[in-house]
Amino acid sequence: MSPDDLRAAVAACVTALTSVADQDWTRPAAGLDWTCLHTAEHLADDLLYYATSLAARATEQLRVWGKLEEGATNAQVIEVIRATGELFAVVADAAPASARAFHPAGMTDAAGYLAIGVGEALLHSHDICAAFDVRLRPPAEVCSRMLARLMPHVTEGGDPWRVLLWATGRGDLPGREPVSEWRWEIPVRD
Repeated sequence: MSPDDLRAAVAACVTALTSVADQDWTRPAAGLDWTCLHTAEHLADDLLYYATSLAARATEQLRVWGKLEEGATNAQVIEVIRATGELFAVVADAAPASARAFHPAGMTDAAGYLAIGVGEALLHSHDICAAFDVRLRPPAEVCSRMLARLMPHVTEGGDPWRVLLWATGRGDLPGREPVSEWRWEIPVRD
């Protein structure tokens, strides 16, 4: 995974989220107990946390939390997602290959953190867009690389976005059982 993969994922998310920016984001995000606004805030916070953890080469949980200002518009929230995505990409671009940082699922490298950022951005943007019956259309090659990095046990072929949705319990695949539990596999890959 590269910083450009994250940039491409965030760009797809921003495009899709902008298409529903005029909607009421106090409704629940698809499949979550959170509102669309809280889901968007969580996404921006994730990207900030990943950038900060990688920049600090954190060896334990950092206590970073990005809280949006009360009354922020949906368009402003989308801009924060775009900005935190770019911040994370810049930090990852500057990180040496030897950089490692703590994530609750384990220590990982910049590529692992970027893959998690891509996954969080795509999946939570999907959760928001699906609440309004709008489809997110992420780049297939980015989804393929993210799946290979974080879910190497998923060997299903076909559309990588559809496979990612299935592998995270957000969609169905013909002939495959629904997924109810999943996790990222983030250890450093050589």
